[in-house]
Amino acid sequence: AGVDFGLGRSEQARALLQEALELQRQAWGEDDPRLLPVLSLLVSGHMNTVERAEIEVWLRWAERLIVQAGPDADPDSQVRILQGRLIIANRAGDYADATRIARTILESLERRFGPGAPQTAFGLTSLAWALGWQDRFDEAEALLHQTLAAGEARTGDDVGLALDEGEGAVGQPV
Repeated sequence: AGVDFGLGRSEQARALLQEALELQRQAWGEDDPRLLPVLSLLVSGHMNTVERAEIEVWLRWAERLIVQAGPDADPDSQVRILQGRLIIANRAGDYADATRIARTILESLERRFGPGAPQTAFGLTSLAWALGWQDRFDEAEALLHQTLAAGEARTGDDVGLALDEGEGAVGQPV
C-alpha cells in the first residue's frame, strides 16, 4: 500500500488496506487494538479522496480502539488519528479545536522522542499549520524555524540558509 501511495495510486492503496483490515478483523475481531495501524493508514492516506462520512467511521472506530488499548495503543497510529481530526477541525473552521489537537500531537511526540528531536518536526509543523489557518503567521513562522533547527541538528547542514537568503531549494526566488 505504501508503494501505491507513493506512486499516486491511492485507490489501489485503499483497496489493499481495506483488504488487510478485513483479514485482520476476521482473525482478531473488530475490537482488537492491533487493527489500529491499518485503520490509521486508511485515515491518513485518504483524507482527500474519501467521503467525510467514511473517514468519520474509521476515526471513531480507531478512537474506540485507542481508548480500549490505553497506554499500550500504537503511538504512530494515535498521531495519524489525531492528524485526521486536525484536518477535519481546520476544514470545519474549528480553529480552537485544531490548535488543541495540534498541541496534543506535538506534546505526544515530545514525550516520546524529546523536545528538539527531529521526529517532533511533524508536531511543530502540525501546530504551525493550525496557527496559519488562523492568520497567526508570526507564531507559525517561529514554529517552522524550530522545525528547520531540528533538521539542522540532525544533519549538521544549514537547511534554512537558502530560505534565509530568499532562494528556494533549486535557487529560485521564494
